[in-house]
Amino acid sequence: MLWRRGVALTVTVLALSVIGAPSAMATETIAVTGTAVSGTEGTTLSTQVASFVDSVADDTASGYGVSINWGDGTPVTTQATTPSSTVSGGSGSFTVGGTHTYAKDGTFQLTIVITDAAGSASGSANATATISEPPLYPVAGVTTFAFTGQGGNNTSVTPGSANAAESAFEAGIGGANNGAAAGEHAGGFRSVNWDGVALDGTAFGGTSKAISSGNVATVPVNGWQPRGLDLESAVAITSTSNSFSSVNANAAGLFPAFSPTQDWAPFNVHHAAYDVVTPSAMSSTPVGQATLGLGVTFLNVRPGAPTTIEYFFGSHSLGKITAPSGAAGQASFAGMLFSKPVVTRVEITLGNALIFSFDGTNHTPGATENPPTTNMVAADDVVLAEPAPIATTTFSASGGSPFDGVVASFGDGSTGTTPSDFSATIDWGDGSQSLGTVAAASGGGFTVSGVHTYAAGGTFPATVEVRDDGLSALTLDSTAVVSAPPTPDTTPPDTALTAGPTGPTKDTTPTFTFSSEVGASFACAVDTSGFAPCVSPFTAPGLADGPHTFSVRASDPSGNVDATPATAGFTIDTKPPSVSGLKVTPKRVHKKGKLRLHLSEDAALVLRFDRLVGKKAHAVATSAAAGKAGTSTLAFSTHIGKKTLAPGAYRIVVTPTDAAGNRGAARSVRFSVGR
Repeated sequence: MLWRRGVALTVTVLALSVIGAPSAMATETIAVTGTAVSGTEGTTLSTQVASFVDSVADDTASGYGVSINWGDGTPVTTQATTPSSTVSGGSGSFTVGGTHTYAKDGTFQLTIVITDAAGSASGSANATATISEPPLYPVAGVTTFAFTGQGGNNTSVTPGSANAAESAFEAGIGGANNGAAAGEHAGGFRSVNWDGVALDGTAFGGTSKAISSGNVATVPVNGWQPRGLDLESAVAITSTSNSFSSVNANAAGLFPAFSPTQDWAPFNVHHAAYDVVTPSAMSSTPVGQATLGLGVTFLNVRPGAPTTIEYFFGSHSLGKITAPSGAAGQASFAGMLFSKPVVTRVEITLGNALIFSFDGTNHTPGATENPPTTNMVAADDVVLAEPAPIATTTFSASGGSPFDGVVASFGDGSTGTTPSDFSATIDWGDGSQSLGTVAAASGGGFTVSGVHTYAAGGTFPATVEVRDDGLSALTLDSTAVVSAPPTPDTTPPDTALTAGPTGPTKDTTPTFTFSSEVGASFACAVDTSGFAPCVSPFTAPGLADGPHTFSVRASDPSGNVDATPATAGFTIDTKPPSVSGLKVTPKRVHKKGKLRLHLSEDAALVLRFDRLVGKKAHAVATSAAAGKAGTSTLAFSTHIGKKTLAPGAYRIVVTPTDAAGNRGAARSVRFSVGR
């Protein structure tokens, strides 16, 4: 009964036979009709597989033997292996149910054999089971549970009855019936039985419309919004006493209300659709939600005209369940639960014929009941698991900077799938798309990641389409919260030289240090070499004597370049100065004297005064002087600092050092100090 959207369902009755019976029972026949089965690989089906009519209506359901060959090579199941196969019904009309799990997808032929207890009659039929791959889910770890039942009334507790199935469905959800209480609840369910709704057009705040006053009226599309359902088109309600007979006389007696006193059906068509919404007032705007599942009690589901509920996440089918068929007017329940809230919409098909049409003023009868050619179906109870927020992913990004991360996650009903079984396309919500990368998630399921740069800040509705290797597609909604990009930096950085020569130097490989704003890079140039990337400190290559220029400029991370590089001019000088032509006048100095000398270049001079005693010289005092290139005369005194030159023989030792730090050879000249 679970199926994938787009898979055709077929039933082929291949054989109908009456096994040889004793002559006394020769008039007894069992006519078996197979029922199409649809389901999903790996999911347990609990479904009707056939119906049969016994020409001698004196046996109860327990008076028949059943065998079902499921067509997949697994052992044949019999009624003795309950609950693998069961018979329900009475008065000569019965349905056959079975429970089975198909391990693989595909199409399988079932063979169902019915034998009465006495062995006096039997019949068989074939049916087709169409088993599809499991669907994709918006979350990981989803499992499904099917609930079906047929016959009985709203107090029946017999296993297999409609009420027992509905009760099991509610128990599977758990919690209380939240009725029309506004807002989300932590658990429980919402039940709609349509009773108490006026049939004169005054219900739902006057938005209902009487079709046959007192007998049939419409339910507006937002009529059950307080219970979490939003109809995609209006439906009609009737009383059990009328049973839509006032709009179609052929419907008389077909739809006795399951939960007295009223039931419902679509008009103009034989299907209905519900969107799951937040339970709220009819006047409020519907807000989409998700649910664990929905179940419906149908009326008058006959063999050969499937009545189904298909479950969707957005437009993606999650599976379908088929209501079991039975005798005219009987109740039939079908519902599916998912282990996580993934259902956002349901489509319900009621038989294969419409009950009536209504153009807003006049009503017109629909079909004449003649199953399986025409089967009109109505419904009563609708049970909805409490709506909950739809699973979405929100991710954060920074405008102007690449985002690289997870944008969505999903699960797969199949086992053994790997990321290579899927492809993903991301619509980033800003007009751009790219392929996503599918990876296995640590907690199960899969993630979709992508790389994208948003040009501006804001909130963007991203969507992700995931496809499996069978081309089943699932669309996931995500939200990108993007911070505004930083204000563009158009200010160039400033470059500062912090160390290095700015004048004469004897270092032929001078070193420079420099700085700028955080994150800046640099380019350096020496003389006319051109700028090239560099870092601080920078050491120049071996340079020749003479003038030179060093320049450095910074570039910031935004690409702005300092238009005024920091520059230092310097001179390489590796040649020491020379001093010559020393002469002291007068030769014998009394208090003051003059020293004449010749320098090859400007230099700092150190004058050392040595006392000569015999062949030995003893330093007595020193003084400093600035010397100019060429010949010059320096005055000196016999009082040098705190020292006084006593009468005797002396010499002046002159040592020159130029601005580059080159020290020249010392030269000396003798003189004497008189009394």
